[in-house]
Amino acid sequence: GAYQDGSQLFLLMEAVRGVELFLLLREATRLDPATAALYTAMAASALGHLHSLGAPPRPRPDSAVGYLKLVDFGLAAHLSSAADRTWTLCGTPEYTAPEVIACRGHSFAVDWWALGVLLYELLTGFPPFCADEPIKVYTLVLSGEAR
Repeated sequence: GAYQDGSQLFLLMEAVRGVELFLLLREATRLDPATAALYTAMAASALGHLHSLGAPPRPRPDSAVGYLKLVDFGLAAHLSSAADRTWTLCGTPEYTAPEVIACRGHSFAVDWWALGVLLYELLTGFPPFCADEPIKVYTLVLSGEAR
């Protein structure tokens, strides 16, 4: 639900019980292929549904008692179709797609890039593009130099 008083808007949202997927990954170091595939399939299903609605990209995955939930749409931009573009540079550098870094405009495809990065990290325990500074991460992404 949504409520407001004279100066503020309050949103009443579903409680998400469980932990962030990344906390599970940090505890396990990496996930077995079947578990990684399950989480990836859940995220792909949710992203596909959101995209079919023209819903925003860049959600963050959380695990709620074994089931994935996409949360935190604070950086999202609404797009009417895959032909629409946004030019905002935001999000976690390791998950940022090349077209976002290059400021060429981007659409739903950046979510599939991020999902691939997530799958890589679930299976190996670390992201494919990793460095101490965001600019170095962006350089690795643009050059395609995965570890």
